[in-house]
Amino acid sequence: MDIVLAQGALLDRILDHTFELWHEGLSRPAYGRWNEGQLRTAWGAGHLHRFALVDDAGQLLATAKRYRHSVRIDGRRGWMSGIGAVFTPPEQRGRGHASRLVEHLLEQARAEGALAAALFSEIGPAFYERLGFTSVPFTDVTVRVMQAGGAPAVFVR
Repeated sequence: MDIVLAQGALLDRILDHTFELWHEGLSRPAYGRWNEGQLRTAWGAGHLHRFALVDDAGQLLATAKRYRHSVRIDGRRGWMSGIGAVFTPPEQRGRGHASRLVEHLLEQARAEGALAAALFSEIGPAFYERLGFTSVPFTDVTVRVMQAGGAPAVFVR
């Protein structure tokens, strides 16, 4: 098994699998262009990557997006690893593939000096709690989105 950056034909297979879940009303071609566009933005090019766990034949076992967010935690500036869009094809579920992928992404972030990790999910928290995550109500989190010049653009509490 290998963990690789998802691109080309592999990324197309991932989008084929995830389209029904996350298309937000887009057609399949538009969903592909939307995902491609995210990666081509100035922010996306340096802060967003999609990874895949594949078997020796290149078959998709699990996939996830990894975000790199600048953060300040208790006065310390650094970055946080965000993980989202975790997906395992139905025929591969129950074999630990998503867990292996998420654990690898967490280990990589830790080795690169991340101050924290967060996982963004649309499914129940039980799976992620087994990986050590704790569900945090959005009302307990303060998020400030900064414009390029440093002025707050969005504030959510």
